[in-house]
Amino acid sequence: MTSDEALTKAREDFAAYISARETALDSDHANAREADKHTDAANAQIAEWDKQGITSAVLLPLLAEDQAPAIRCAAATYLLDRDHAAEAEPILEALADNDDIGLVAEEADMTLIQWRREQAER
Repeated sequence: MTSDEALTKAREDFAAYISARETALDSDHANAREADKHTDAANAQIAEWDKQGITSAVLLPLLAEDQAPAIRCAAATYLLDRDHAAEAEPILEALADNDDIGLVAEEADMTLIQWRREQAER
């Protein structure tokens, strides 16, 4: 597998974790435990990519407008504290301002509030 193929596979895996989390939360019978399992899997994958030094290469393309809002939000959230705030913050701002995307807008807004609070304390 080439490095481009590996990055594409990593992006697909990340998107699958986030999509599964959203499905668990958005269903008529929301299942927080199921959603947490997918979040934990994404966190573990990010930790591995951090060790490999490829997190940015995997996640930056997932900020693109052709990605689902939940995937963009999750990618931007992980990138905030990985030296990519300049790219991630405007994505989160745009998502937070989009009332049509439901809970993802709230998640983006809360992420920005928390991140800005942490920045002010540094």
